[in-house]
Amino acid sequence: MAMKNMPAPLRNLFVFMLFLFGSLCPWSELSAQELVDLAPWIEKSKGQISRFWLASGVPNTLQTWELIDTMAIDGQIIEVNDRELIYVPVDKEKPIAISGDQVISIRIAWGSEQAKQAHQLFVDMKYQEAASAAQKGLASGILKWQQRTLVAEMVYSLRALGRLGPAGDVYLKLAKEHPPGLCSASIPLIWQNEKIDSSAIERAKRWIQEEDESSRLLGASWLLSGSDRTTAIKTLEELSKGKGSFVQRMASMQLWRVVPAVEAGSQRLFDWSQSRDGLFQPIQWGPTLLIADKLQQAGKSDLAIPEWIRFAVLHRDHPQESNACIERAMAALTALGRSEEAQKVASMKQ
Repeated sequence: MAMKNMPAPLRNLFVFMLFLFGSLCPWSELSAQELVDLAPWIEKSKGQISRFWLASGVPNTLQTWELIDTMAIDGQIIEVNDRELIYVPVDKEKPIAISGDQVISIRIAWGSEQAKQAHQLFVDMKYQEAASAAQKGLASGILKWQQRTLVAEMVYSLRALGRLGPAGDVYLKLAKEHPPGLCSASIPLIWQNEKIDSSAIERAKRWIQEEDESSRLLGASWLLSGSDRTTAIKTLEELSKGKGSFVQRMASMQLWRVVPAVEAGSQRLFDWSQSRDGLFQPIQWGPTLLIADKLQQAGKSDLAIPEWIRFAVLHRDHPQESNACIERAMAALTALGRSEEAQKVASMKQ
């Protein structure tokens, strides 16, 4: 029986057994020295019980647009970085480490009231206030991993306010702090047609000349639609030759932007979708927007509709883009004479 066809209780038990025996999300005990190093942070975060969700790793499909199996775990999170999540399980004393690859979401027990307020302003889409409040949250003595989360939210806020240059500045500082994929997803790459102001272009021209790969990726992305297109393409091609890193995969997908919609045939779009589905789920949002745009530009709005709806289902933490996708799906459905479906999609708005 396929796992997605199992009754829910049986499926949940199966996922739990996979986790328990390590095949779903390998875990490991920490060394004595690591325990000593973490002791101050364990004490500092005592009583802060967060909840995080693990994905089984089963790819998303156009039939469901969602991860087939997830598992929620409660614990005192000590650290989350680009390699692992370290936490103390509820009713335990010693922390354990698990691979961070499958941690798709965290509901944070914030370490200060200032950080909690900044996060809530972000959730409420009050981006100007959130960006300002995040500064106070960062200075409130919260753990490093919570600081990274606030910084990522600051990047999103600045981008939503149209302040692309400052968003890039903040992200590049974050990129040096070994952020987890949940935070790396905030990278302000260009995925759709977007006007880029002169100050952002000046930054991009500097960044593309630097040795730092994140800087080069961001610079190339911002210059790809302008007069420095040739340099940007060359840079992205160089970065795409890496070995499966976040930068390498994003650079490869940024190159999709230069493919004319009329050349993005069925096989190429299928390959793009497969590559997108292989990404860590929170990072899929940009490529999904790009694929939908290419389909619409190619006159295939009927195929773009599922991509827009997919975005609205999977990426509700991007409310502006999510609502825009719903609007576009509704317009396309109405144009196709599918008004009843358009009304159902309208109910998904945030």
